[in-house]
Amino acid sequence: MYLNAGSCVHPGCITAIELEQMQMTLVKWKVATRPDMTMYVVRDKLAGPAAIL
Repeated sequence: MYLNAGSCVHPGCITAIELEQMQMTLVKWKVATRPDMTMYVVRDKLAGPAAIL
């Protein structure tokens, strides 16, 4: 499950809160480029996981 963390769409990335197994994690997805110039999506963990009480 994903939740909008406020303003989830920023230039060049998307942020969201992931909910999984009673824990939440703030994540960011962005597009990156490999040395051969192919593009791929990167998932960065910004905070967490933290237990949901």
